[in-house]
Amino acid sequence: MRNKEAYSRYKIIDSCLSNRFRSYPTMQDLLETCETKLDKRFSVSTIQKDIQSMKFDQSLGFDAPIEFSRKHNGYYYSEQNYSISGVPLTEGELSNLKTVADLLSSFTGKRISETYDQAVNKIMASLREEDMNQKNRPKLIETDSHNSQRGFENFEKLFYAVESRIPISFVHYSYDKRRFNAVIAHPALLKEFKTKWYLMAWSEQHKALMTFGFDRIHAPLLLKRKYIACEKNELERYTKNIYGVFPFEGEGIQEIRFRTDPLFTDYLLASPLHHSQQLLEMYEHGSALFSVELIPSMELLNYFLEHSTRIHLVGPASMRKRMLKSLQEAVNRFKPIENEK
Repeated sequence: MRNKEAYSRYKIIDSCLSNRFRSYPTMQDLLETCETKLDKRFSVSTIQKDIQSMKFDQSLGFDAPIEFSRKHNGYYYSEQNYSISGVPLTEGELSNLKTVADLLSSFTGKRISETYDQAVNKIMASLREEDMNQKNRPKLIETDSHNSQRGFENFEKLFYAVESRIPISFVHYSYDKRRFNAVIAHPALLKEFKTKWYLMAWSEQHKALMTFGFDRIHAPLLLKRKYIACEKNELERYTKNIYGVFPFEGEGIQEIRFRTDPLFTDYLLASPLHHSQQLLEMYEHGSALFSVELIPSMELLNYFLEHSTRIHLVGPASMRKRMLKSLQEAVNRFKPIENEK
């Protein structure tokens, strides 16, 4: 009887052979991928035996069409779209999938690229052959499916780079400096904020964890070089302790206090700004004093600016100065134009 580790290797080999971004993996590629993902050393003969088992072992039932290409010096599936993951579902599992099909489809186009969208549609079609003609079925969920962000077409490749821990190179455009720069990055996380997508990665040029907007990433390429992992604590610091994606340089976690009018007090009690939000004091007529523990960021500043008629930022002083500067710039822009009535 095979152990769990053997099946883990089968799945890893299957994912390598199914990967359209890296066709024809060599024996060394398969070996190194298994060792990296399972954090254990294996021999070439072990991988060779795994391939033979996937091809010919009737007890497994894979009948995997694995072939070796002398031209490309690597392995491949001779049957397009083959995968050992094509396991039949029970009636109960099918029923559960039907239950969540509408929820899953509501996110197509927003959180996944066209390739994923097609996969979702294929699943739904296979689950709903009996009711495909119910065109008048009322919609139950509506989401903000905004996916027109420039660079979103690279979602699948960037997701794969994060998942497989593969370094990438790309051309990055800086809106501030108005120029392009070549970047080599080690992807750590994809993050969505207000329907916009960002890549968090360790940058070789900056020697630090950086955030890159999808709209500024051009021509990403997967690289064959050693992956440099971000420190887990550093990554968590920039995900759990920040509102948005772009922290102000040199700023650490701070207590940010702000006072709200009665209407916005109710809003924040129902929908907290951040999980660290604390109600410090409730005043007469419903106004209140709140605090959050966050790294000051551009998005947080914009939040206070957006709600400046209902929020009074108490501190820290650095945030107040930034906010006052932005408000003054806005006032200057709206000064009466000559001859304007």
